Amino acid sequence: MDIRLDDDLLKAYITLVPGEKEELYTKEQILAELAMNNVIYGIKVDVIEEIVQNQLVYIDKLIAEGDLPVEGENGFYEYFFNKDLDTKPIILEDGSADYSSLNKMETVYEGQIIAEYHKATKGKFGRNIKGSQIFARNGRELQTLKGSGFSVNEDRTIYRADIAGKIEYKNGKIEITDILTIEGDIDTSTGNANFSGDIAIKGNVMAGSRVKAGGNIYVAGYVESADLQAEGDVILQNGMQGGGKGKIVAGGEVSGKFFEQVKINAGGNVNANAIMHCNITTKEKVIVSGKRGVIVGGVINAVSGVTATIIGSMAEVRTDLNIGYKTDPLPDIIIREEEIKNLIGEIRRIDETIKTTVYYIDKENRKDLSQKKIHLLKTKIERNSEISFVTNQRNILLDTLEKAKDAKIIVNRAIYPKCRIKINGSMLIIKEEFNNVIVKRKGLDVCLFAME
Repeated sequence: MDIRLDDDLLKAYITLVPGEKEELYTKEQILAELAMNNVIYGIKVDVIEEIVQNQLVYIDKLIAEGDLPVEGENGFYEYFFNKDLDTKPIILEDGSADYSSLNKMETVYEGQIIAEYHKATKGKFGRNIKGSQIFARNGRELQTLKGSGFSVNEDRTIYRADIAGKIEYKNGKIEITDILTIEGDIDTSTGNANFSGDIAIKGNVMAGSRVKAGGNIYVAGYVESADLQAEGDVILQNGMQGGGKGKIVAGGEVSGKFFEQVKINAGGNVNANAIMHCNITTKEKVIVSGKRGVIVGGVINAVSGVTATIIGSMAEVRTDLNIGYKTDPLPDIIIREEEIKNLIGEIRRIDETIKTTVYYIDKENRKDLSQKKIHLLKTKIERNSEISFVTNQRNILLDTLEKAKDAKIIVNRAIYPKCRIKINGSMLIIKEEFNNVIVKRKGLDVCLFAME
């Protein structure tokens, strides 16, 4: 008889060959042959009995099989809210954006279960046909969820909302924040709105009103010449007619169907279907969508660039676009680097002086040096604070330099005369109509390139 073992020792096969005297094989003979090959686990006795009973020859039969190890499953979270909420606007057939779709937010009530953790399972060891154990990995546990506005039970499996409000999953954290919902309009008769969380206004924001939020501002209606300030995003389902007095300041993005005669300062992108005679400053991009997506008049300052269908107008309205940095940040970056280097050197010298002072205090009982030690420690704290401040300034400049590196203007249809373009300090005045072009800096010049 022929015994064959797989390389992984998880299976053994047997083939019987008739002897010269055509003697019958017995169960004992087969078991003895397996034992000679050290096959002691997972033996299929029923198969041996079938082979012996029918004297199966020249047939390869699986006669022993080990147990595969079962790897433990990693722990995982089951979320009871939409943590991947799509906050992008719906793009309509004409290419314009439907900003009414942006007012989607996930809300929870106090005590609601927002997530459940399913713990990792242990692995189950396997065994090969020679009886040796096969290692199985245990599942890996995940870290406890981080964020605010919720709590977890003692065994860290059930997470519940502590407050009613808006829930978001971003940057690996769950944040539940208060929402102030205003059912109607905000005007001078209702007073201004000032809230630490998000503000959702279902009506309009009238002229002379002020809305200030520690989170985001959502407005379902129209906005007149009001003052909107948000540490997060400002999202207008319709638009804003600022009348030259309207103002928006946002730490994040600003979005709306249109902006006319509005001053905007944003940390993120400014998105619209039309921008007319506005003064806009953003650390990211200005993006105007749709077949009639136009920027006309005013001043646009965008570090990363501008995308629009039409810029300017056939009436040759002056439109200024300043892209990238106004002044080269590299010299200031070098100055900040030198300041940081000098401050680090000063701290090292302070550390040496502190070390010497402590030595005299401890070894020579110079108690008169205690005040000097305190002064040195205070100075060190001040210098470390200065390093943090200067480092932050340097990082902002580096970020601007990186964003401005590939700054460009994308014109999907037409750019008209009287548009003044400045990219990273170099100027180009458009003197004739150009279609489907990309405007970017090449060397020291601002050039137009045909769109591929």
